[in-house]
Amino acid sequence: MLFDKSDMSLTHYSWRTGPKDSRFEGEPDGSEFVPEEGNEVLYVLNKALETLGASEKTKLHKGESLIKEELPSALRQQRDVHDWVVERLEEDAPLG
Repeated sequence: MLFDKSDMSLTHYSWRTGPKDSRFEGEPDGSEFVPEEGNEVLYVLNKALETLGASEKTKLHKGESLIKEELPSALRQQRDVHDWVVERLEEDAPLG
């Protein structure tokens, strides 16, 4: 994983699951996404940043903000949230 809990910028998360929970292994799938669960947000963001080949902490923080403030309520699965975050962070990339 690129980042861990200490790298997160927001503090509203619950951390009820362990980072080794089986829902946070492999690729994002059809599992329900819980945006308040810190380990789940961290997992999806790390996977999205891996997809983008990005390793900047600013991208992690931007992804956190996107999930907290703009995530469409219709996106309920890890896979869908991952794809949405990737798309949004790609749009945010500087031109050139």
